[in-house]
Formats: sequence, structure tokens, C-alpha cells
Amino acid sequence: KKIAKKDLDGPVKITEKSMMPEGLTVGMTPQDFRDLLRYAMNSPYLTDVTVAGKPVSVGVPGRIALAKGGEIEAKFTASKELRTKLLIGSSAPFTVELDGKPLGKGTGTGKAIQPDTDGFDVVLPAGEHMLRIVIAEADAVLYARFLDPERKLSYPEKK
Repeated sequence: KKIAKKDLDGPVKITEKSMMPEGLTVGMTPQDFRDLLRYAMNSPYLTDVTVAGKPVSVGVPGRIALAKGGEIEAKFTASKELRTKLLIGSSAPFTVELDGKPLGKGTGTGKAIQPDTDGFDVVLPAGEHMLRIVIAEADAVLYARFLDPERKLSYPEKK
């Protein structure tokens, strides 16, 4: 939203200080901090996944790198039925399965990887789910997320 300068009350001040309360992260575990960032993001990327069966934490930016291609799996739980969209950006062709059933495929974008280039409409019943994305090409990069502004999805905590 754009606001005209004439509509502002007084001069604009730029501050070098964050609006985040000081000391908020003191005493937080790494998992608590990840949960805070995931909550602050409107629709966070999948960050705790398995690649070729091994757990990988890709962090808040959501960039999953696959040196040899492979299978990405992510478990999550829907607290209530949710009609949403799965957004994927991939540098290589991929196929997607949800709960063991084919959901769709994408062609990838080549070297110019961008998040959210392919979208799949999904209906998630309440309960646990498994997302599986398969990429056959080496040196691939992938981003994946569900649109979830109402926070109906939860992800397993790290052990």
C-alpha cells in the first residue's frame, strides 16, 4: 500500500533498531527459534525433510540442494481439513506424490531457479501426511511450501 507524504503526521524517521523486542531470543533453543521464524513467515517453505532417507535441515530460506538428484520426503499434520495449494520451484523436472498417490509433475526451470513456479491444488484431511518429491537430475535445487496463512499445518519437531 502506498501512502502519500502529505498524509503522514510529521517527518519520517529511519531507525537502525529492529521492531523485534530486545532479548526475545535469549534462552531459546535452536528449535524454538526455527519455530518463531516459521510462525512469522506467512507460508513457510518445507525446511525439515529427508533426502534419500537421511534427515536434512535446509533452514528458513527453504533451498533444498540435491547433488545427485533423489527423493525428498516431508511429514506434516493438518489440524483440520485444508484446501490449499502446494507451490514448488525446481531447477529440474520432478514428480510429486501426496500420501502415496500421484499429485502431478513439473518440468523445472533450468539454471534460473525460482520458488513457486508450479502449483498443485490439494485437499488435506485432518491428520498426518507424507509429501514425496522425486527429481532424477543431478545438481538440482528445489523449493516447496504449502499456502497456510491460518497455520493449520504443523511439522514434526527435531529430536
